This record gives sequence, structure tokens and C-alpha cells, in this order.
Amino acid sequence: MSNYPTYNPLIICNILNHGNTYDEWSTSFIIALSKIEEVQSVKIIAPLSNGGSEISLPKKCQLNSILDYKNPFSILSIIPEIINSNNDTIIIVSGPTAFGNNALSNIFGMILPFVLKIFTKKTVKIINQGSAFTHNVKALGYSGWINTLKLKFSMVLEKIVYKKVKTYFQLNYYCELIGKKLGRGHVGGLLISDYIDAIATLYINGMDEKKTIPRQIQHDNIKILLHGFWGPQKNPEIALKAIQVMKKKYPNILVTVSGGINSHFVNYNEYFLSLLDSYKECIERYLGYVQEKELFNLFIEHQIVLMPYIASGGQSGVLETASFFENIVVCTDLPEFREEKKSDLIILTSLDDFERATEKAINMVEIIPKEIEVSNKINIVIENLKKFIQD
Repeated sequence: MSNYPTYNPLIICNILNHGNTYDEWSTSFIIALSKIEEVQSVKIIAPLSNGGSEISLPKKCQLNSILDYKNPFSILSIIPEIINSNNDTIIIVSGPTAFGNNALSNIFGMILPFVLKIFTKKTVKIINQGSAFTHNVKALGYSGWINTLKLKFSMVLEKIVYKKVKTYFQLNYYCELIGKKLGRGHVGGLLISDYIDAIATLYINGMDEKKTIPRQIQHDNIKILLHGFWGPQKNPEIALKAIQVMKKKYPNILVTVSGGINSHFVNYNEYFLSLLDSYKECIERYLGYVQEKELFNLFIEHQIVLMPYIASGGQSGVLETASFFENIVVCTDLPEFREEKKSDLIILTSLDDFERATEKAINMVEIIPKEIEVSNKINIVIENLKKFIQD
């Protein structure tokens, strides 16, 4: 037994099939949290169902899907329930678009931790998934006067909330940025989230209690994956051009493209599909959006993952998942990914040098472990979460 007390958190977030933004990360976080012995129960307040299949959460977890982002005032309506609950800690998984596409919903979502801090005697913590002070919003694809106005307003709210409510960032790089721009008093702490994004797909596939998982053996082919939520913050053409050249040198390459379109850039879909059509001779499969359950097989059957990013929107779920499954990853050399790099299987490169880095990855496939460590990595996740809940 550890020396910290029992813990009964209430978490306000999106989870799989209840909301979209950060739902995969939050689901993994909740599942991992439930694995801690001293966590007796986890209450989750989430949005209404999206209408898809429900995930069977661990027994410790109780889901209350009562938020409706189309009705922003539903966010404020949960305040009395939280005040009267017997949960000792309130955790809000937050970010600029965490509470849907409605601007008012996101404003209410941002001030919610501040209101709860004032009106309850409970511990309130924010897990920040994205900040106006840490991200280059133009590079992420947000432009125009409306987005500029939203950015300025978010900065004002964040500065107030971060000062009053303990806010955790997932990268030390972001802690340093906020510390320099706003002062260290605006940084509650660092929530190290190494490997956490893979927990949900492991759990759904019944693999989270395994010690190791055998990698699918590739005999004659080298399988390359481009996966993620596609949008202006990425440059898939750079990766496809590199693949086009590599296929002439290595005819045994098989390429899969997967992932949906970022919901905030619906017009990007036409461009993306047109791009895939232009490089269709290089692509064996385009899967579109992949359900969380299927991510497990997707990552263990591919050896190489390509991440041609222009800018990062935070800690990368693709990079953390690929790191868990011990894929070789070629990704843009950005500060976030530099901090996330865990082994020599991660190749950091410039977009200009992406082709050379891709060839380097192809020539490394023989060193990929045949057995994927599971229990050791999950223990790392649990130990990091213990530090978070003790703080």
C-alpha cells in the first residue's frame, strides 16, 4: 500500500462516444486512473451520447452524460450537483475547443474551474490540453478576425483561471512557456503523460493486463502508416512525396492512410481526398476514421509511422501510441516531439529532409522489437498519475 489517502475524483471531460475533442486521451486517463488501488471510485460528467457504441468502463467508473454543448447553460447547470457530491477532487480536462464547437460553451467551460474553486471546498485541478499561450494558432490553421478575437479573449480568461486554479500541462516545454509569459504562479504542475494514449485501445481489446504482446511478423513487406486527425497543421504531401520516391527503391513498401478530418476544418476534407487521389498509386489503403478498438491492430501491423507536422497542437497522441507499440516514427523536429522522444526509434527531422529520414526508417525495420512491452509501460503511466493525484 502507498502512503497517500483514498481518492474519489469527479472528472469533467469528453470520453469515447461522448463528445469528440480530447475524448481518446480522457478515456485512457480514466481507465489508467481506475487501476490505482487507492482510487475507490471515478465519477465522470460527460456530454450526451454521440449515438455510437458505448465503451464498457471499469467497475470503479460511473458515467453521467448530462452535458449538452448545443445548450451552453447545461455546463453551468452541473454546478449544484458537483457542490453536493461526495467527490473530494474535481478534475476538468480543458482546452480551447474542449466543450464543442459552440463559442459560448467553451467560454463557460473555461470559467467552470474558477467558479467551482470559489463555490466548493473541494480540490479543483485543470488538465490543460491546449492553450492560447502555448500554441501557434495560425500555424494550426486558425485565421481571420473571428479567430483572432477568440484568441485574445481566451488569453484573458486563461490568465485569470491559471492564476486561481491549479493547472497541469503535459509537457515541461509548456510549463516553461507559461512561466515565462505569465509567471510561475500560473503553472500548477506537470502531468507527465508518457504512453497514456494507448491505454484505451489496449483496454478495449483486453490487452491491458498482458506483460508483452507479440508484434505481427512482417516477412516480405514494410508497412508504413500515416495516421491522425488531418488538418492544416500537417503536411501529408511531404510524406506522400517521400513515399513516392521510396517505392521506386523499395517495391515491397505497403502504405496505409487513416484518420478522420479535424472537425474544426470541415473544408479540409475536399483538399485531403484530392491529395490522396493524386498519390493513389502509392497508397494501398485509405481507412478514414478508425475506431479506438481498431487502433490496436493498426499500430502492431505497421512498422513505420510518418508524422509530417507543420505545428503541434499539444502532446501528440499518435506519437505516444506509436511509442507504446514501439513503431519507428519519422516526425517533424518540433519542441513538443523533442520532449516526447523516448528512444532511437523516433527520428526527428525537418520537412525539407523528410525523404532522407523516411529512408533511414525503412533501413531500421530489422531492429524493431518482436515483443512489445505492455506491463512496464502501464506501470509508468500509473506512477505518473500517482504523482498527479498526490500533488
